[in-house]
Amino acid sequence: MEELELVCNEIHLEKKAIAASLKDLDSVINRLDTVFMFIIFVIVVIVFVSIISNSAAAALTSTGTFILGLSWLLQATAQEFLQVCFPEVFPLPSLAADTD
Repeated sequence: MEELELVCNEIHLEKKAIAASLKDLDSVINRLDTVFMFIIFVIVVIVFVSIISNSAAAALTSTGTFILGLSWLLQATAQEFLQVCFPEVFPLPSLAADTD
């Protein structure tokens, strides 16, 4: 009878741990969704401004070329941002080595 209680207790603890990790993952997905919705909003505003004004479209084209030229810098910045904001999804290399 004690073995059955121990097994049931162990299963209960595992289910609690899984539920807690899913809750953490849900909060990460909500934060990531907020970040992506902001990025999409900015892109939509840029598209509408470029449709309305030809001079704005020319300025956006030159700005886009400049940003594309600096993509090597922005890639590292975006990677750092994602690692800091979402450590559950994008673990830091030093922390990933410690989990073994």
